[in-house]
Amino acid sequence: MFVIPVIASIAACTVVIHSDRAQCSGNEDCVGRGLSANAVCLVGVCAEPDPVAADEVDAAVEDSGPADPIWGCIGKVPPALAPDPSVPVTFRARYVGLISSSAMSGLTIKPCEVKDATCAGFTGTPFLTNDNGQVDVPLHNGFRGYLEIGPSEQVPNLMPTLSYIQPVPDKNNMPEKPFTWVLLTKSDLDFLVANSQKAVNPELGHIIYGTRNCQYVRPPNTRVRAEPIAADTFAFYTDPSGLPSLTQGKTSVSGNGGFINMPPGYVTVHFSTENGDDVGAFEVLVRAGTITQLVFGPAVDIKVE
Repeated sequence: MFVIPVIASIAACTVVIHSDRAQCSGNEDCVGRGLSANAVCLVGVCAEPDPVAADEVDAAVEDSGPADPIWGCIGKVPPALAPDPSVPVTFRARYVGLISSSAMSGLTIKPCEVKDATCAGFTGTPFLTNDNGQVDVPLHNGFRGYLEIGPSEQVPNLMPTLSYIQPVPDKNNMPEKPFTWVLLTKSDLDFLVANSQKAVNPELGHIIYGTRNCQYVRPPNTRVRAEPIAADTFAFYTDPSGLPSLTQGKTSVSGNGGFINMPPGYVTVHFSTENGDDVGAFEVLVRAGTITQLVFGPAVDIKVE
């Protein structure tokens, strides 16, 4: 459902660029950034090995045992940098339909700060997706908010969407190709719930998510829960073909799922491994009649304070 760069994992490093702005998908991406030849890619961040003695490294390796490439980065992700509105960054994205896979043109895009539940802080002209469904949205360093996405003449039946930005690109490293995000129309939402024998409550909202592991690969056999929920809330995971299932009980290789009929307000989504270990939590805004969209994993842990 979402296109996100694959990220490698390694230990005993000093991170020099924060993971909120994905900097690398492999060690080769860290070349030419003013770092040493030993620089590596850690959870999407260019990093340099810590200058420790060889015997200390050997002891650490012996004590720690084999590294877990799937979940070994849990608890080792660098803390979030404080947002700096004075440093501009650009988010480049392309939006397509869930079932049609067609580009969605003319959509209105408003960047909203993480604590701004009504997006009242944005007073400019909304940005519009072009004929290819692409848009460049100016943000700022450390932006932790969401994009408010509205319908257009070309896509009048779009479900209004709150799309949380992950990852935010660095101002000097905007990808040539945009990240591709899938948006739902009203008929797409009807398709998701068609076999559930349940109804969509127009007074409630909905959450669609994608999960990632330490390598930013979609992890199977993981579980996601949300709180608070409403009496009408029901959850689904998507199967390997991307179809929703109410009985699956955990993620498939698609790594995706969602919650239908969630109470408006702030909702916390919790993500855990198949062994029940906590991976991360993401607090998001839910509005009535609106889709809230997010991707999260060990490198993404957002709390609205």
